[in-house]
Amino acid sequence: MKIGKVFAALAVMAVAAQPAMAADKMKMTFNWVADTGYVPFLLADELGYYKDAGIEMEFEQGRGSVVTAQLIAQGQADVGYADSGATISVASKGAPVKIIAVINQANSYGIVSLADSPIAKPSDLEGKKIAVCPGCAQVPLLDAMLEANGLTGKVSIENVADSAFAGLLSEKKVDGVAQDPQSIMVPLADQGVPTKMMYFRDTGVAVISFGIIANPEKLAANPDLYKRFVSASLKGLAASIKDPEAGVDALRKRYPESAPKETALESFTKYDIPSFCIAGAKSLGNPPAEAWEQSYKIMSPSMGIPADMPMSTFYTLDFIPADAPPC
Repeated sequence: MKIGKVFAALAVMAVAAQPAMAADKMKMTFNWVADTGYVPFLLADELGYYKDAGIEMEFEQGRGSVVTAQLIAQGQADVGYADSGATISVASKGAPVKIIAVINQANSYGIVSLADSPIAKPSDLEGKKIAVCPGCAQVPLLDAMLEANGLTGKVSIENVADSAFAGLLSEKKVDGVAQDPQSIMVPLADQGVPTKMMYFRDTGVAVISFGIIANPEKLAANPDLYKRFVSASLKGLAASIKDPEAGVDALRKRYPESAPKETALESFTKYDIPSFCIAGAKSLGNPPAEAWEQSYKIMSPSMGIPADMPMSTFYTLDFIPADAPPC
């Protein structure tokens, strides 16, 4: 009996001495430089949701949604956060990239102009000069909006760096900029420059917006990893809705050079949170099927998507957990 106890004790010690199973490492590339779009993911990391899922995260700032989608297609990152329209534009040309969860179920892009600008509806854009950044998500959306409203070729498009938008607009060197309100309206308001917004979603281009994207080959190679990642990310999204301040603190902790806390908090609560769910959504991350189809109808003409590539070509619901947080 004593010998048996000794062997049992040795066996326990041997198990205890074994190193803990290493976490799966994942690299995530965002759409742009650090802003409130990062909040759900950084809060998920801060709260240990990825660690609990056995994942060690690395986050990388981006250079536009189109570029992020291209990097994912090339296998240079494991997962990305990018605009769905830009992702579909890249995928429609044959690049291996797929949307596996939607974070912002409604897009918040549009044309930002000065408060005293005559721009109030699409037809007001004719003859105007609008700035857009090359490779950004707004490019295909702007093209789709112009096409939908018969304005193709009737608006002067200036391709400039995103960082130049505020100066160009406030100095009236352009009539408007294609951007989201967080990036332009909030900082200009801080400078005492009033602006207004004409959302693309109100001009015939109401499409699903930012989502989690991945390379189909990587998805097939390790589906369990991506299921764990999406589940942890949606938990982070739910936590950020419940406690926006904690989410912004997580952003500021990782990227102190991002917007001041008060500005970021206003931006996140006023513009981001309302876009996380739309009517008919089954849960966070999962907009209704009709939203996908509407997005396809809007985007396919201007993007030249081949007829043999239906909307289901560009996304999958296989990685949405059955217990995803409700809207």
